[in-house]
This record gives sequence, C-alpha cells and structure tokens, in this order.
Amino acid sequence: MLEYVIVGLVSGLVVSFVVLVLSKFWKNVVEPIFEEKVYKGLHIEGKWYSLYVEATDFRQETIKLKRRGHTITGHMVCKTGADEGEEYSITGSFRNLLLPLTYETTDKKKSDRGTVTLMSTHNGERLVGKVTLYETNLDTVVTAQVIWFRNKDDLNDIVEYIKRHREQLKDIRKKEEAIKKEFNDFFLDFPKEYAEIKEAEQNQKSKQNIIEGESKRIDNSEKDSFNS
Repeated sequence: MLEYVIVGLVSGLVVSFVVLVLSKFWKNVVEPIFEEKVYKGLHIEGKWYSLYVEATDFRQETIKLKRRGHTITGHMVCKTGADEGEEYSITGSFRNLLLPLTYETTDKKKSDRGTVTLMSTHNGERLVGKVTLYETNLDTVVTAQVIWFRNKDDLNDIVEYIKRHREQLKDIRKKEEAIKKEFNDFFLDFPKEYAEIKEAEQNQKSKQNIIEGESKRIDNSEKDSFNS
C-alpha cells in the first residue's frame, strides 16, 4: 500500500515538473519564435542615443535594445549629466509605433527607476516622447521630454542647434531685462518730472498774471492822469 502511495506522489511530482518545463519552454521559446515569425512592425532593436531636450546639462544616454516579437529588453548607460556612469535595465513592448518602457537602476543600493513612453517618428530613425522619474532634489515625480536617435550625428546636430537657440534666448532676455529696467526707471522718475513741469507751469502762470496785473495798473494810472 505504501509503495502505491510513494509511486503516486513521485508520479505527480514528475508530471508537475514536466508540465512546468513544457510551459516555460512554450513561453520562452515557442511563443517568441511564433511572434517573431508573424511580427510585422519596425525593427527597433540595436543601439540608440538619447537626449533630454530641456535639461541644462544636456543629459545623454546610450541604449542597447533587444527585441523578441513585441517584447523589448535592454540596457541603458548615462553618458553625460548628473547621473553620468549610472546603468539601467529596460523592459517593455513595442506595438503600433508606441514603445512604453520601464527602467530600473542596476545598482541594488539605489532606488532610481521610472517609465519612458516613446513614439516612432522620422521613418523609424527617432523615438520621441517623455520620461517620468523621481526627482531627488525636489522630492517629487516629474516628467521630461526625451528623444532617442539611431544616428549619433543627428543627436550632435540637435545639441548644437539647442545651444545656439539658448544663446539667442539669453540675448533676447538680456534685451528684455534692459527694456524693463528703462520702463521701471521711467515710471519711477515720471511723477517727479511731471510735478516739476506742473510747478514750472504754475510759476510761469503766476508770473504772467503778475505781469498782466501790473500792465492793467499802469494803464489805469495813465488813464486817470490823462483825465485829470
């Protein structure tokens, strides 16, 4: 009797193990192969270069993506900016030109993580979207605009354009500040100058009244003398 129980337990364990192995094999091997066969989307796997457009330090990253069917995995390394040298693992999926991703630092001592949502543009040469991340200094969740480039030269061209644009904006802002200062100085000095003008007009009017009064007095005196 005991032998039958043991055989039943062993058989159950063997069947469970076989089912587990077959399910893993189906999910990790058969399904990806089938998805790859029927996959009709863009092939975004490979190397990409990211740029945080609004960042003052021109944060850039190098990304290597792997694709199996619609599933995306990858590795990201920060090349410039405050997090230079930080590495992240990436997971997500690519469907209908949209690439939603989650990223997480590979450093187990840190909690840096976030999401990235990108859309394929420029005939598959760029991925444009936004990243949502935790800002340590502000202690809050923020979003930032990011562009991924297939070609590093395209990224460098955009960086140069942004630098020139920012310099132009600085010049414009300096001119705006100078104009604001002139207006402020004008409105500060205007009441004083206006009061001085009104006072001068009043004095001139008073002098004119005195002159006119004196002229009338002289005329009246001359008339009185003539009549006498």
